[in-house]
Formats: sequence, C-alpha cells, structure tokens
Amino acid sequence: MELDVILGIVSAVLFVLSTVLGAFWKKGKDKLAKIANLVKQTSELIDKANEVLEDNTVTTEEVQALQKELNDVKLAWKALFEKEVVVA
Repeated sequence: MELDVILGIVSAVLFVLSTVLGAFWKKGKDKLAKIANLVKQTSELIDKANEVLEDNTVTTEEVQALQKELNDVKLAWKALFEKEVVVA
C-alpha cells in the first residue's frame, strides 16, 4: 500500500476515535458538574442546619429555610440520576 492510503486510514481511525472519546468526555464532564452541585447543595444544607441548631431554638423561618435547602438537595440528587429535571 502507498503511504497516502496508509495515512488516510490512520487519519480516519483517529477521527472516529476522537469523536467517540469526545462524547464520553462530555458525558463525564456533565456528570462531574452534577456531582459538584450535589456536594455544594448538601454542604449548604448542613451549614444551615448547624446555624439553626446553634441557639437551641427553631423558628418557623428557620424551618422554611431548611426546607428550601432540602428541596435544593433533592433537585440536585434527581439531576444526577434522571435524564431531565423540571424546576418549578
């Protein structure tokens, strides 16, 4: 075989390989961003819970703030494992 044919085949194989690996990279990168968001939301929930429990009294506003943080964690968890999440 001639050098041009061999280089053409190698180029085609590298093109297909880079396309496939690029798709996997994008999928992995998206998943990593979702994991980072879940960790962030969970950290915010823990911080808020610590803040609420510092004075040994819990007000209605603090309970509502905790519920909001918990809902954020639930949405982040769903986003990690579901195909599509609709945020209301």
